[in-house]
Amino acid sequence: EPARGGELGLAPAAAHGGTEPFERVLVSDRVWRRKMRYFLGNTTDDCDNGEPWDGPWKWRNFVRSYDFDFLAASGNHEVDEIDGGGPDIWADHQKHMHELYMQRIVHTGRGGCRGYYGTEEPGTVEEYGERYSCIYGGAHHILFLGWYQGSAEPEGGRGQEGRRSVQFISREFSRVDAAAAGVRWRYCVHHRTSPKLAGGDGKDPLTMRLSALADACRRHGALILSGHEHIYSRTKMLAGVGEDGDDDDPVVAEEQGTLVEGRTMSLVVGNGGYKGSCNSRQRKKKWFHLCKGGDWDRGAVIATFDENDPQKGTFRYKNSLSGVVEDTFEIESRLQER
Repeated sequence: EPARGGELGLAPAAAHGGTEPFERVLVSDRVWRRKMRYFLGNTTDDCDNGEPWDGPWKWRNFVRSYDFDFLAASGNHEVDEIDGGGPDIWADHQKHMHELYMQRIVHTGRGGCRGYYGTEEPGTVEEYGERYSCIYGGAHHILFLGWYQGSAEPEGGRGQEGRRSVQFISREFSRVDAAAAGVRWRYCVHHRTSPKLAGGDGKDPLTMRLSALADACRRHGALILSGHEHIYSRTKMLAGVGEDGDDDDPVVAEEQGTLVEGRTMSLVVGNGGYKGSCNSRQRKKKWFHLCKGGDWDRGAVIATFDENDPQKGTFRYKNSLSGVVEDTFEIESRLQER
């Protein structure tokens, strides 16, 4: 078919006879509509006044319109064909998001990232959002795991990619170099968390077996931040995340307001633009604190840290529709005391 859709994505040039490391790939309107139909319900023959909808490029420019730093991990809507993504679309996201990361974070001296293979900062475009370990602001160590890196395997965190991700978590959170010396907070950012640690997806709670990844984060005292499920939920502070089956449950920590190695808390904030249901069998268990979902719940978690007391953080879930803060909790990190 005629490809008149525009330049939409990146792919290895060798596959197309090119000589550069990457080249733009022409994707037709028809192909693009098929990929985007899942979450653009009103898509017609053309988008954007007759032009194709270049999602990665538009997303980058949308983020640029706001004055905040931005990092991202890949999710199923970027990488899975069935959900509107694909290798070319995700490669384009990587290019644009890595460019934004360089502008906002690296070039301003706010931090730097490195990957599983590329262990030198600022990291490579190809590993951005897949396995990315970032020291941000001197006090925050943020480790990103993308959809490819363990999520999509039937074995979850115990397949080949999952084992590499567990190794990456342990390697990076065990850093003793000067850049990591001032770290007070650790975060594991993964598009989806272990099903036991989220309040949604009740139809098939064990579709992904991710407890090995979650447990690796717990061992190093990292908070687990994820999305995927279109809800807000959080667990209590946990001393164990349990196994993926029905028999082994998470263990609630004795001290709820203190973060040390061997503890974690899982927060799911995936309701930025879509409604979801708190329908998991786990949401009423003793290790859960709260789950909110439905037509009138859209929001974000905002964390604030006192410069004079940076080991103490206040976390607030704010409903963007009502403007009401619907969940507030405080945590003191004692990771530097180990």
